[in-house]
Amino acid sequence: MISQSRSISNTGGLPWMALSWLAWSVVVGLLVGGLLALSTVRVLAAGEDALYGPDAPEDSAYIRVFNGLANVPVREVVLGGKSLGSVAALSASDYVFLPPGMHELSTSVGNVQHELVSGQSYTLVVMAKQSLKLVQGEVLNSKRQALLRFYNLMVETPLALKTANGRATVFDAVDYLTEQNRLINAVNVTLATFHNQKKVADAQPITLQRGKAFSLFACGSPERPQLVWVEN
Repeated sequence: MISQSRSISNTGGLPWMALSWLAWSVVVGLLVGGLLALSTVRVLAAGEDALYGPDAPEDSAYIRVFNGLANVPVREVVLGGKSLGSVAALSASDYVFLPPGMHELSTSVGNVQHELVSGQSYTLVVMAKQSLKLVQGEVLNSKRQALLRFYNLMVETPLALKTANGRATVFDAVDYLTEQNRLINAVNVTLATFHNQKKVADAQPITLQRGKAFSLFACGSPERPQLVWVEN
C-alpha cells in the first residue's frame, strides 16, 4: 500500500503539501508585486510633495521665503497662518500651499498682506535693508524635465542667464526683482549671469534632474555678486 501510494503521488501530480506551497508562493508574489507598485506610486507622489507640499488642493497658491541677507537669519516666519520657523541667510524655506485670497505674510523683518492667486507660485524675498518683496511666477510641473527658475535680486541691474561660455542663452535680460522660469532637459551645466554681454558671475555647476525644481538667486551687487542655488 505504501509503494502504491508513492507511485500515485509521483505519476498523478504534485502532492498536497507541494500544491499548498505553490499556492502560497503565488499569493506572496502577488502581494510583493502590489507593494512594489504602491511604492512606485508613493515615490512619484513624494516628488510632487517635495516641490509643493502634500495633498495640495487643485486651486492652491504656493509660497516660500528666500532670505537674501548675507549674514542674518530671518525668524518667526508665518505664511497665511502656517509657521515655518527660521530661514538661514542666503537660503529658502520649503513651499507651503494656501487657498487663493488675501493672506498675511509675517517675518521678524516685517509683515505684508497680499492676495495670492490660484495656480501661482510666490517667493517672499527678504532684501537688503531688511525689506520684503513678493515675487510671483507660475506653477510648472513636469516629470520629464527639470524646472529652472532665475531670480534677479541684484541691485538695479538687469541680468541675462547663459551657459558659462556665453554661447547659449537661458534667459534674456531679467529685470530687477523679477523671476523667469522654463522647463529644461536633465543636464549637467554651469551657468553664469551677464550684464550688457559682460559676465558678472559664474554659478556653481549643477545637475538638473527630471521632475525637480531648481532656483538660482542672483544676490548682492555687480561688484560683489552672490549666486545661490536652491533645490525644492
